[in-house]
Amino acid sequence: MEEHFKIINQGSLALVKPLTEWSQNWWTDNVDPECMRSGPFYVVEPRYLQDILEGFAADYEPDVGAHHRYQS
Repeated sequence: MEEHFKIINQGSLALVKPLTEWSQNWWTDNVDPECMRSGPFYVVEPRYLQDILEGFAADYEPDVGAHHRYQS
């Protein structure tokens, strides 16, 4: 997961930055477009972070690089 997201847990907030084109496309398609931003990071409550990462992991297929809908 580290190659796809930089995550900084600030306690009451988590900062998440997609690092790859695939992870940015996935985020755009799957996370609320009104998600707060702080510079290049998205700001999420830690209670939602695990669900977001599990959703990403469920869609990601490392044997082919990525799920077909996110390939360029």
